[in-house]
Amino acid sequence: MVRVDRKRLILDHVSRSLSLGSTPSSRPLEKDIRKQRVMDHIRRTRG
Repeated sequence: MVRVDRKRLILDHVSRSLSLGSTPSSRPLEKDIRKQRVMDHIRRTRG
């Protein structure tokens, strides 16, 4: 359960920083790309 919470925290943080630095129109796509990258990174580091 801790793992899932941590993932959610990371994704929330990424989404927040992304929405601050991008325009509303490009936000959804960029968020998906970044989310995918984060998930891949988590999978790599945690197995």
